[in-house]
Amino acid sequence: MTERWATFDCYGTLIDWMNGIRDTLADLWPEHDAELLLAAYHEIEPEVQEGRTVPYRQVLAEVAGAHRATGGIVAGERRREALGDSLPSWPRSGGSPRAH
Repeated sequence: MTERWATFDCYGTLIDWMNGIRDTLADLWPEHDAELLLAAYHEIEPEVQEGRTVPYRQVLAEVAGAHRATGGIVAGERRREALGDSLPSWPRSGGSPRAH
């Protein structure tokens, strides 16, 4: 029997990763605007992933640990792991049949 595979991207399809990331960043840095933190995340993430294949948990830790001139936010070790640790609690996407 020939093996058959199907893949899909669960982030945004099954998991509402935008709200999950934003909510976690807002919890980590409540003194900063959550939308600006999310925008910074999206600026940093492609730089972290460029030319590499690494586990998503590592990407999350590296992005959280990145220092940016925009706000100068620096994450300690607890904060570096917080995004990956929060992933199981991210809300389901509205596109998921089980979300209703």
